[in-house]
Amino acid sequence: FRPEWPKGHIRRAAALHGYGYLEKALEAYHTAYKDDPDNHDYVLTVEAIKKELVRREKSEANSELREKAKEQFNKGDYKGAMGLYKKAIEQDDSDPILYSNRSACFVGMEKYSKAVEDAEKAIELSPHWAKAWRRKAHALHQWKKYPEAIQAYTKVLQLEPSEDLRNLIVHIQNEQLTRNYVKDEMMPGGKRKGSFGYSSNKKQKDEDFDYNEKW
Repeated sequence: FRPEWPKGHIRRAAALHGYGYLEKALEAYHTAYKDDPDNHDYVLTVEAIKKELVRREKSEANSELREKAKEQFNKGDYKGAMGLYKKAIEQDDSDPILYSNRSACFVGMEKYSKAVEDAEKAIELSPHWAKAWRRKAHALHQWKKYPEAIQAYTKVLQLEPSEDLRNLIVHIQNEQLTRNYVKDEMMPGGKRKGSFGYSSNKKQKDEDFDYNEKW
């Protein structure tokens, strides 16, 4: 293309940016806007690329920690993996993957409130990332927070529709109903009301179950 043609440099810069060649993209944008350095679009684009470069550098610096954390997690050493992800987050607190993975560690440690907290941080950083929502939903399910888990899984379903996920939501709904039914039917001393442990009211409706029970 003609070296003096700004649009050509802009298109080249956009292509380089799209392929991840950030340094070369910056050079191309500088060339394209050398006569208009205060251009609003140029300033915003360059700032965005610079932020990407910083994130990439942090991510590369964290790669060893990530690998070690992954190894520990796969061995079942969730506490060890959590500690490594903590160090990685201290170096780069803008990466949603780190929070998502640490959330999985907390689930393995049965620290569900912390797992939900990390999943929500990942969602805050990447609102449309289905895996972050799935982490939150799984932690809530393990924590027996059924209504909240169903709500979070419904969000996952919106982002990544699948029949398996629909079936999982139905399963959790049934699990919630069963748990609430057993709690409602259980009397002090471990005895149940009615014969054979079932309520004498055979026409019990869904609204009889406490969907907002606190756990």
